[in-house]
Amino acid sequence: MKFKEIPYYRLNFKEFEKDYKNKVENFKAAESFQEAYFNLIEIDHLQTVFTSYATISEAGNTGDTRNKFFQEEEIFFNEVKPLFALLIQEKNMAMLESPFRKKLEELMGQEFFNRLELSSQTMDKKIENLMKEENEFSQEFSNTISQIEVIDSGKRLSVSEASKLGNSKDREIRKKYNILVETVMKKNGPKFDYLFDEMMKRRNKIAHKMNFESYTDFCYCLRGRTGYKRKEINNFTKEVEDKLVPLVNQIYKNQAKKMNLEKIYVYDENFEPNKDVEIKENPLKAFKKIFTKLSPETKVFYDELLAKESYDLDLRPGKINGGYSNYLGFYSFPYIFETYNSTQGAVRTFAHECGHGLNSFLHRGEPLKDAVDASSDVCETHSMSMEFFVWPYLGEIVKEETLDNYKYNHLKNAISFIPYGTAINEFQTIVYDNPDYSCDKRREVWKELEKRFLPWRNYEKDLFSDEGRIWQRQMHVMKWPFYYIDYVLAQTVALQFWMLDENDHELAWNTYLEFIHNSGKYSFTETVEKAGLKSPFEVGFIEDLQKSIKNRMENYE
Repeated sequence: MKFKEIPYYRLNFKEFEKDYKNKVENFKAAESFQEAYFNLIEIDHLQTVFTSYATISEAGNTGDTRNKFFQEEEIFFNEVKPLFALLIQEKNMAMLESPFRKKLEELMGQEFFNRLELSSQTMDKKIENLMKEENEFSQEFSNTISQIEVIDSGKRLSVSEASKLGNSKDREIRKKYNILVETVMKKNGPKFDYLFDEMMKRRNKIAHKMNFESYTDFCYCLRGRTGYKRKEINNFTKEVEDKLVPLVNQIYKNQAKKMNLEKIYVYDENFEPNKDVEIKENPLKAFKKIFTKLSPETKVFYDELLAKESYDLDLRPGKINGGYSNYLGFYSFPYIFETYNSTQGAVRTFAHECGHGLNSFLHRGEPLKDAVDASSDVCETHSMSMEFFVWPYLGEIVKEETLDNYKYNHLKNAISFIPYGTAINEFQTIVYDNPDYSCDKRREVWKELEKRFLPWRNYEKDLFSDEGRIWQRQMHVMKWPFYYIDYVLAQTVALQFWMLDENDHELAWNTYLEFIHNSGKYSFTETVEKAGLKSPFEVGFIEDLQKSIKNRMENYE
């Protein structure tokens, strides 16, 4: 069955809720481990039904936020998702208190129960209405940002379309479209302030109602961080600022010299002289060749993805800008979404989402999906590593004469992303630890963080980003708080997979498959260490990483 052929109708949530509660009661009343286990299988099936319909609805809405039908469906899901979360919590508590817990731990792993312990602190009926309100503001943000249009010589363009035109070798054209986008975004700045302020109010109330000192601490539990806490992140943040920022700053200073500019602007960062990259058309066909060559696992996964047309890559008005991979558990295959604009960034994003898709595909035979759900830092390692594993086969989509340029730019983006992502996490920590900060104060906080972590960054004056607002375009800050540091940690591991792959592809790929196999069974740090790689929290790791990347980048200059 192709994705577009999947029947969709609105779930009768009252009946679903009744059925779910009955099955949880049956689990509690089980007189043997066997009986308890099969009740869990039935509960897992119900969760799969709910998440599959939610995925279809999200695909319809993000594919065209103007579609009235899926607008209504997303309103429905925003209302019932907190209720669904309460059902999950009821089941989780029953598992934590089960007389068969020890056997369940043997079956599902200790890490799963460690995350349950954290999750039990983040969900209660008393925050149900606050969660619904937060979801409403989150959806309003998605609708707002996806429907912003740029007027170019009388023609209406989406932000994605304008950004694509701004990916020009001609600096004046880049500047033109940057200003067009920044100008229209600035007009929406006050609304973004309002939406974030309203979401923050709800989030802070949620944290306090659940007896957390701040929403920051709440999110450490919410995100299932069993292997590290604030102390480790704080040390990592200092290491990035002290050891990595100077290298990245020097890279951009050198670029400014090559461009004969006193300083480069944000629209120059990806356009170093003589580093042009030419992307071939038709990414679907190109990646079929890439994944056929990469491994038997990627070939089977990708062939099925194409056969089921379980993707949306088109660039069109009303479609949100970004990418994601969701899993349709009821149909046992992933769905990949991207606003593909034929740039090197788009190529990386598609490889990234396929990394997520491969992980879910390889786990699809598991009887209990809960047991293989990993924390997001582990999951982002799957995807960010895939961006590098496709390197040997990039000639299928990148013109041969520009391959070295692609690799240089990828490494530059990877290493410069770490300070940016770290700054995003530090920003969220500061503003959620200080909930009384005004909108103006929050923007000042971001400006100060840019000076510390992104000293090379320059914007056109008095526009959206120059006002300290660029974080408002970061979907994760607005919709999924404290997720972004997971990308940063994953990037440090992905770079290690890349270096391993450069030396021994077979060893690297088998290690990657073992990493996927272990995902969900152990904490992030344990999963990394079991792969024979270094934890990003290890003393001296960041300094060693920056030296290795610096030396290897010189090979592609």
